[in-house]
Amino acid sequence: STQSTGARLLSMVPRWTLPCLITLSALCCGLSSIRAASMMQFKMSVQLLLAAAVLDAVDGHVARALRACTELGAELDSLCDLVAFGVAPALIVYFWSRELPEQTWVTNEFLWAVALIYACCCCLRLARFNLQDRKKLTTLLPKPPLKRGQPPVHNLFQRELYFEGIPAPVGASYLVVPIMVDSLSADSTLSFLKTCTCTRVFMFGFILTVAYSMVSSIPTLSTKMLKQHAADTHFRSRSAVSSMLKMVGGVLYVAALYCFPIESFLLMVGGHLVSIPVGLVLYSLS
Repeated sequence: STQSTGARLLSMVPRWTLPCLITLSALCCGLSSIRAASMMQFKMSVQLLLAAAVLDAVDGHVARALRACTELGAELDSLCDLVAFGVAPALIVYFWSRELPEQTWVTNEFLWAVALIYACCCCLRLARFNLQDRKKLTTLLPKPPLKRGQPPVHNLFQRELYFEGIPAPVGASYLVVPIMVDSLSADSTLSFLKTCTCTRVFMFGFILTVAYSMVSSIPTLSTKMLKQHAADTHFRSRSAVSSMLKMVGGVLYVAALYCFPIESFLLMVGGHLVSIPVGLVLYSLS
């Protein structure tokens, strides 16, 4: 029958195909964001970059949920991350910053130089992750809680679960914050942020700061800390309550991104910024 033929064809497709397609979709969004920025469509370029960040956050969880983690997928993810969160944000911010009024010494050449520095730091960040953090996060997994169903608070005190520096997608999100603020509409609840004037001097220092934060050794929180067991994924939990909370949270997250994409990401970036000092305190106590 047609149904059995379709099922047979689906069974011939490797399980790793779906996560790899999601990863390549993130790459396409990153490349498309460069094209949009070159056409001066900065709001569209930021939205495409944020779409790449969402897809990058999903592909690994899909691979683990399907038990389709492969070396190919890991290398593909790293290469696509370099383009989507290293090259693309650098070009977007450069195209946008050069439209700002010229300062005394921050010329287009200086802006291009710091954009290159950001891209190089992102490359170094990804290389360090491939050598250290990836191995660490796959071998040193979260420990089960003392009591079944207990929130995984104990994971916050396991130093091996912390990232070194901020991840590349987070760094890219930080980098385009000025463009996100500039893209806010007048009736947005966050429109008060538009009162801050952005200059070339500020962008010069801001880009350098974000670049340094990626290659620094600052301990930052990891989503792996939310797991209650080493075998869990964010798409599959051992607890029914945890699964329900993740389902409701996922629906609300998607709805917020659909209705208020810029505002949602600004709040997420703000939340991550607040988590940095919190992570430093917890790391020192562990």
